[in-house]
Amino acid sequence: MFGVGPVGLTHVQLLRLYGAREIFAVDVFENRRLLASRLGANIVLDPGMNVLQTILKETNNLGVDYAIVATGSAKALESAIGTVRKGGHVLLFGVPPRGTLVSLDISRLFLREITFQSSYSASELEMRMALDLIEQKRIDTSQMITHRLPLTRLLEAFRVAQNSRASGKIIIENS
Repeated sequence: MFGVGPVGLTHVQLLRLYGAREIFAVDVFENRRLLASRLGANIVLDPGMNVLQTILKETNNLGVDYAIVATGSAKALESAIGTVRKGGHVLLFGVPPRGTLVSLDISRLFLREITFQSSYSASELEMRMALDLIEQKRIDTSQMITHRLPLTRLLEAFRVAQNSRASGKIIIENS
């Protein structure tokens, strides 16, 4: 799991729920890595470390079956592609800024038979499934909420949201 903001943290929980044995979580922010660990990631890594070397060591030099990129970072995507095993899958779930370019030796995807998929939106059925998992408390979204502010402090909420180091999900309450 590359990027463990709210979307990545949800993926960590889904992976755990559906039986993934080893979950690696990579994020630049320590608070997110700690939360990923609490929510089910086995190994949390700072991208400043040698992520590839660590993942290869932990997977007996095979790599991971699936690498989910829940960030728009081109570096994260490049790193994710390097960590999947032969025949593995890379899912781009994060939103890259328009015009983002990735430097990639495409023959690596071909020779290693890596499947690459992107996901832009959810269907109505998928949204219902997600809401059911939250309602049944099989997915815990409460730990992702870092701030609750009244509607009268909306501008402050936007300022807090700009500082992703200090915020997760911000709830605006009409009180």
